[in-house]
Amino acid sequence: MRFPSVLLLCGLIAAAPVLSAQQSSAAPAQSAAPATSQTTPAQSTTTRTPAKTTTPPLRLESLPPEPHSLTPAQQKALETQRVLKAVNNLARSQANWGPAMSTPGASLTLVTKNEKSTQEGTQVTFTLHATGFQPGDSIKLFRWPLNSRVEQVATGLTVDASGQVICPEISQGDCLASMQPGDPVQIKDIAARGEPLRVAIGTPDGKKRAEVTIVPFPLEAASNTCKLEVILGTRNAALVLLEGVGFPKNQKVDIHIVTFGKDHPVTTTTSALGGLIVAVLPAVTGHASGTTTISYHGATCSPSLTFPWGADSYHPL
Repeated sequence: MRFPSVLLLCGLIAAAPVLSAQQSSAAPAQSAAPATSQTTPAQSTTTRTPAKTTTPPLRLESLPPEPHSLTPAQQKALETQRVLKAVNNLARSQANWGPAMSTPGASLTLVTKNEKSTQEGTQVTFTLHATGFQPGDSIKLFRWPLNSRVEQVATGLTVDASGQVICPEISQGDCLASMQPGDPVQIKDIAARGEPLRVAIGTPDGKKRAEVTIVPFPLEAASNTCKLEVILGTRNAALVLLEGVGFPKNQKVDIHIVTFGKDHPVTTTTSALGGLIVAVLPAVTGHASGTTTISYHGATCSPSLTFPWGADSYHPL
């Protein structure tokens, strides 16, 4: 189940990665030296010599600090704010990917065709089925992999009478370069546990669009009526989305996030359907990797799950 927005961004603020440590410096402006001139008044042979000044030359080190320059601490705080803003924007975009961003009446479903083992991991093949599109509509296909931007995969697709996305015999795009006429679109994916597969289709004019997010190998824990699920936001789990369903409706709930024995509880409010979504930064300053346990302790359910993060934590199944 998807939710319209990220309800809370949490985690260890001190552990937010610094995206850029570059500092800029500006050369001080050079002052023009005062001009020295000699004046010869009319009908006079007397030359006037300017009086010598006793004012010492202005040195760079004697200048007062620029009132608008930032101290190292202020620069670090500003960079942290920028990182957190970028992380929050990324988390919201990932959480919203799906029905919330689809055109009203349009939807996209991924149907598993087969699975097979490869040297890289388990490869799952999906076909695409859409509603809200008509045969003859020219359709583009997009994917959003982890640690990457949204990528255009193919153009000139359409749907058949059953709603399956195919490459037509006459295409207005490039799908015939890699597909046979009439072949259904197939997406092959190798993923780690908790890694999402985000796919979208849309018409070139943008009037119709459908998005979907699925997790081929969920990282989740259920207890009675409620369930917690961790979805990777980056390949090394520096950012994860915590989603929950089946919780008390429209109520504040406490989620416990424990890393290296320290509990960082987060209080969030569930939706009218009893769902929640929280962005979590599990990394801890001074540690390249680790594990984090997320749990909820309620009167009717107590789900708990543990996941790795940091260096070498990403492993496709």
